[in-house]
Amino acid sequence: MSKLKNTKYSIQFASSIDEVAKLEKAIEELKQLWEIEDRALFQLNIVLEELLSSTIINGFEERKDGFIEMSLDYQSPEIKIEMINNAMLFNPIEIENIPSDSNYLRQSLGDLGMVLTVQIAEDLEYAFRDENNYLSFRINA
Repeated sequence: MSKLKNTKYSIQFASSIDEVAKLEKAIEELKQLWEIEDRALFQLNIVLEELLSSTIINGFEERKDGFIEMSLDYQSPEIKIEMINNAMLFNPIEIENIPSDSNYLRQSLGDLGMVLTVQIAEDLEYAFRDENNYLSFRINA
């Protein structure tokens, strides 16, 4: 089988940390659908899981009626991702005190996932408009 050149995939999550399991199933489905290399799949999983869990925990707090939508577009050799959610104003990629030398040992375990996300994802863009958070980026596949 040859790699698919252009495939779109969308998934919606509720604002519950239990939804991370749904993401894990989606990653397995994408592995079959897109036939991308394990390295790219691993990076995609790190980034999406970190952004999903961070948004649910920090953006929704106790609110359970929220939504998070992820739209992925595989255009070899990259995957473009857009996330939209109705959490409070929350930019998950805004990290303070990341050392410029990328010394992970100085980061708390909770920050490590976001540090990796910022290093893996390219062209990260965030906006808050119409009561929704918008985040877009790409990952090399």
